[in-house]
Amino acid sequence: MPHDTGRIAILEDDPIMGESLQHRLTIEGHRVKWWTKGEQAVRELIDCPDAFDLIVCDIRLPDMNGEEVFRKASRETAAPFLFMSGYGDIDQAVRLMRSGAVDYITKPFDMAAFLERVALSLRSREQLASGGTLGISSAMRNVEQVLQRYASHPLPVL
Repeated sequence: MPHDTGRIAILEDDPIMGESLQHRLTIEGHRVKWWTKGEQAVRELIDCPDAFDLIVCDIRLPDMNGEEVFRKASRETAAPFLFMSGYGDIDQAVRLMRSGAVDYITKPFDMAAFLERVALSLRSREQLASGGTLGISSAMRNVEQVLQRYASHPLPVL
């Protein structure tokens, strides 16, 4: 996989914004899946937890909000969440970042700045994945994946 490219999930209900992001990220070399509804996305993110390297999620979706998507999907996937919102809410941004979101950007945004944040998010994921491994056995690699998946959760996991 070329540096800074990856498999990106987009949750955006606005057809113009969603299509624009999908098109631009594809041009940049990413593989992109786009959903307009949270439930559809959550189902697929839970069914295929390793399918994406980054999840770009709008806060306001027609069937649920981005925080609900994050709470449900982040239990199963280790992919970082980059949130977007047209309604910049500092309390919400802080809450999401403390809960493990990798970034929060307000709309409208400059596409170059957005692409840089995507690249940074993918690099941080890549560094986490290539960081010290617990072991070479498949059992230890599975333990490490579970630890990465739950590392950002505020509650203890036994």
